[in-house]
Amino acid sequence: MPQKNAHNVYHGYDGLSKNPNVSPQMRQYGAEMKAQVSNQFHGQHGAYHNPSTGSQGKSNAMQGMQNAQPSGWQKR
Repeated sequence: MPQKNAHNVYHGYDGLSKNPNVSPQMRQYGAEMKAQVSNQFHGQHGAYHNPSTGSQGKSNAMQGMQNAQPSGWQKR
């Protein structure tokens, strides 16, 4: 089974949040989880590109992005 990356997990939760065949509670769960996955990756991404972030901060942010999206980095 391939590793899940943040992008694929995000879209999985996005689909769940919009699926008319699931309960309203499951749609809400999908929406909440989608927001969490997005924030995990994009928070690290923003920190990496922030001009006031030091070299250690950039290193930590890169590690955080790689942890949030492990298989996505293999394509680069």
